[in-house]
Amino acid sequence: MLYVFHVETGSMMTYDMNLALESVAHLKGVIGRMCSIPPDKQVLLVSGGESLDSNNRVCQYSAAGTDTNPIFLFSKCTIESTTPLTPSVNYGSDVDMNEETKYAIAMQPSYDTVLQRTKLAKKFHELAKEQTKVCEQLVHDQHLQQQGWAAVVANLEDTTKAFENKAELFEQHFNQFLQNREEHYHLLQNFRGDLEILSQIPVLPALLLNNENIDSSQAEATTLLEWITSTDRQSNMDQAVDSCFSRLEQLNETTMQALKKNIEAAIETASNKSMKEIKGLEERLSGLENIMFSNKRYVQEQEEHSIGLNQNLQRLSKLGDETILPDLCQTHSRHLSVMLKNHQQMRDILKRCTKAKEELSLNLLQRLKWVVFVQNNISDVSHKLLIYHEGLKALKNRLDIFQQVHLSPDIYLNAVGEVVRRRAFSKAFLKWAHDLSAQSDDIYKEEISRRKAFHDQFENHFLRNLFPGLEDEPPPFAAQPPNVFDNYLPELTCEDIKLLKQQLPEMASAIPEYTESSFNFMFSPNLLRSTATEQNGLTPSQDAADSSIGALLQPTSSAGHDLSPQPSIDVPSLPKEDRGFESETDTEEFEKVGQSPVDPNLPLENPPCLIQTSDKSSSQQSSTPSVHPEKEENLGSVSSQESLTMSTMKKITNLAVTGAKQWREELSTLRSCMVENSKDMRENFEELRREALERITLLQQHHEETIANLKKVQCQ
Repeated sequence: MLYVFHVETGSMMTYDMNLALESVAHLKGVIGRMCSIPPDKQVLLVSGGESLDSNNRVCQYSAAGTDTNPIFLFSKCTIESTTPLTPSVNYGSDVDMNEETKYAIAMQPSYDTVLQRTKLAKKFHELAKEQTKVCEQLVHDQHLQQQGWAAVVANLEDTTKAFENKAELFEQHFNQFLQNREEHYHLLQNFRGDLEILSQIPVLPALLLNNENIDSSQAEATTLLEWITSTDRQSNMDQAVDSCFSRLEQLNETTMQALKKNIEAAIETASNKSMKEIKGLEERLSGLENIMFSNKRYVQEQEEHSIGLNQNLQRLSKLGDETILPDLCQTHSRHLSVMLKNHQQMRDILKRCTKAKEELSLNLLQRLKWVVFVQNNISDVSHKLLIYHEGLKALKNRLDIFQQVHLSPDIYLNAVGEVVRRRAFSKAFLKWAHDLSAQSDDIYKEEISRRKAFHDQFENHFLRNLFPGLEDEPPPFAAQPPNVFDNYLPELTCEDIKLLKQQLPEMASAIPEYTESSFNFMFSPNLLRSTATEQNGLTPSQDAADSSIGALLQPTSSAGHDLSPQPSIDVPSLPKEDRGFESETDTEEFEKVGQSPVDPNLPLENPPCLIQTSDKSSSQQSSTPSVHPEKEENLGSVSSQESLTMSTMKKITNLAVTGAKQWREELSTLRSCMVENSKDMRENFEELRREALERITLLQQHHEETIANLKKVQCQ
């Protein structure tokens, strides 16, 4: 069953449990039909003060709807009515047994008298049980009314807390608005000056051409003001400014102070502890519980008297001795007098329980009227705050529009400059990217060709096992140029920026100007190389030296020297040496040599030396009477490059030796660990083997002893 307790009347109602699967709105409809309470006048709460939402299912409110924790029903019709409340009280069978008892006591001693008195005693017992049940229900109803009132107080506190949070948030927003109030005044006062500036700024024709975001009414605008006001007349904007001035006059500190007084008054009224707490209710309910113990004692006494009279009747029927009737009837008279007295006591207890429920119901009704008043007061103040909040929000929206109008000149000029900048950037970037893609593709193909040529010569040689990793290939980089972007930008050019500067000389400094040449430096090879050099921690002189080393490591053809083509040797620690054509001092002739693939017909048994000795050059120089100054400079450059190369190779050799030494030490340590672990494993294995042999020996002995014992048993 689904239990619903009507708090005002103190009555419990039960419904089909299937209603728990229905919506709260459906449950309210059923309650309305059975109790004549319209659904919109019903308030349903659960313990803890949570209100049942009409859109939710009843079963979503777990543990609610039982006999000990019912759904609490409050009727606004009863609370708001001026008609006195009639609590729902089951008075039971309140029968005055005084006359009937006196008549039974006055009867003459006889068997019929004993029979009538026995029936009367049984009636006393039945009335006692019924009255006790009614009293228990009355006390239980008052406990449920107390729980219902606790739910109301919890709900009121939740409502008050939510109202306080809402009021605090509103006060924060209002104070923030007041802090910027002078700025808003200044904005509105200068608004007409902003319109004057907008009327001088032309709308560039390229912005209106093929623009889907522009209406037909805006396409004919010649100034920025005409474009803005094409959908809203100037008179409307003037009215909006006047309205904002009026609202600013109303929303001031005095308004906030008045609202704060209303908020504080509502919170103070809702915090009245004397109305929330029913003083003496706990003591009253505790006293009623004690009375119920007395009531149960009376019921037990009535039962004992009734049983005694019934036993006397049965004994008299068996014996048939009428001589005992006088004494028996006299004893019965005393029993009936006691039972009548107990009955009167139980009637008094029933009246006290009934009166207690009536008083509590009337007390709760007055407090519920106070709760309705408090909630209505909170609702009124909340509604007032909502009105001010919406007005403040609308004012902020309008002020935001005016702020956008105020910033429109700067935003417009910056947007024009940004469009021109992006068009220039995208053009320069795409050109650079296409060149880079083509260059990267050439480098990639050249490297693949060189590696393939080397692989064809080296793959079947027995020395390949000494050089692992020669099968790797470089991944393609920037093989495809990027897609075209910034296609949908307005076709603004530098001429448009010049036009704006001519028509707006006082704002010319605020208009940025960009051309394609402004971005050429960003994508120049020299800048990219210097940037990469700085990122690698090299100075420009070091970068040039690396390029020179790369030139030395490539076969070259200089004046007076005829060197046959030889395969180049890569040095991993110098990543730029194989890019001979990227050096700033490279020539076109060097690019052709540096980019040529390896000749597969060259023998590998005699690889070229990294550094060419200068003995031959020295002998030639000594035999020559005079040397051209340019050649002397070139020889000096070669000598410095040789020194730098030797220094670099020494560093590489030292690093290799150090690395090999560390590897040998780590290998030695690893071998020692493996030997120790192997020794430990052998010792552990021997120990386990010994233990296994001992266990096997013990099991064999035990097995032999068992067999011997079995043989002895069989022989016996």
